[in-house]
Amino acid sequence: MEEKESMMEKNFNLLVNTYSSISMDTEDIARLSTFTSLSKLDVMFSNLSLLSFFVLHIIKSKKMYALVKNKKKYHFQRLSDVINYSVDKKILLNFKKRHSEDMVRSLRLACSPDLLNACLIVAVTNNDLSLLIEYEKNHHSYIIDYANNLVMTKENYQELYQMKEVSRIDQATLYKINYLSTEGYFKILNPFYVLLFPNEILKDISKIEKWFVNKFDTLGVHFNNYFWLGNNCDNLFLMDEDFQVEKISSIYHEIREFTMNPNLPNNHISFDEKTQKYIYHKRNENVTFELLSDSIENPEIKEELLSSDRYGNCHENSTGLMFGFDTCSKKWLVNGKIKINEKDYFHHTWVEFEEQGEILVIDYNSNIILRKEDYDRLTGAREINRTDVDTLESLIHLLDDFDLSIPSGIFGYFSQELKRDLEKNKFLMKQKETE
Repeated sequence: MEEKESMMEKNFNLLVNTYSSISMDTEDIARLSTFTSLSKLDVMFSNLSLLSFFVLHIIKSKKMYALVKNKKKYHFQRLSDVINYSVDKKILLNFKKRHSEDMVRSLRLACSPDLLNACLIVAVTNNDLSLLIEYEKNHHSYIIDYANNLVMTKENYQELYQMKEVSRIDQATLYKINYLSTEGYFKILNPFYVLLFPNEILKDISKIEKWFVNKFDTLGVHFNNYFWLGNNCDNLFLMDEDFQVEKISSIYHEIREFTMNPNLPNNHISFDEKTQKYIYHKRNENVTFELLSDSIENPEIKEELLSSDRYGNCHENSTGLMFGFDTCSKKWLVNGKIKINEKDYFHHTWVEFEEQGEILVIDYNSNIILRKEDYDRLTGAREINRTDVDTLESLIHLLDDFDLSIPSGIFGYFSQELKRDLEKNKFLMKQKETE
């Protein structure tokens, strides 16, 4: 009986067969690669310069470009035009650098929470191995080709580049591959081999890293959720340049620094005696806010809010505010993410409440109360789950009845699901009491 062909053998055979079968007119692809390396100014004036030789078959079509080949238009966007991250914009417009940094930037982009159902693909294109990112948008599949600074529908990309997939890596697997990178495994493993044969290599590594074979972490969180909820999910495959960008909005950063020591003079912040609120004013920017510490009577909490000790426990502190801040009836615990730079987020919890028909935000970590629209704009806040005070109180009682200890961050993100499951399984608790 013949042994079943392994996935590694299948991938290897596919590589051999694909390389031998692809024949392609590379002239149009060369034009496309040249065009995606041009600056916006060069693109505007390319028809008036010698560069027109390279972009002869590329036309502007609405908000996109199109490569015309055999009377067919292959619509595309330049990734550098649509990506909202200055580090990548610089790399993408440098032909040599985007090819040399292709692997780490593609890995990083494939982990982005901004891309729906994203995965990394190793494929053969134009007689070469390529790293591509596939994602979904408006019920269509798209391909991001970092090395060629391209965004194109998968259908067009497959036809134009004669793409043949070799391996596909989901985000949960990328999380484990990032672990290999940070723990030094890439010193003994060729990173590209890991991407070509991820399942086989991770299976072998699991003999050392036992948790690789587990579906759940020690808190019971499924590893597939790490890119929606888990640790550092937006901060994988970082380069040194990623640490050099502005951490958050400069306006919010200035306000947050002020809320730690409001007695220090600030040229952009003043106190309005009439409204008893602070106003940040700079150019066309006006933000009205209050200090949470001004509404707190407990001297220890007030002292913490006016120091760096306020950081690090946003889930617990925000949950406490839901019951310790009684000036409003309509309030919600909001679990989500806020931006730490142009691209990346970290998980964060804050409180929202309604006052005189307006939604306000309390952020314990920033010692601040301000309008939701200002908070969302300045922090890039993205809500994942919200829990009203009645649901939260009911859930805490259920956890107490079941004698369960669940981190506040976890039960905040999954409050409705936890409440539903605990209520559904109350009979288990009653049965335990009768034993």
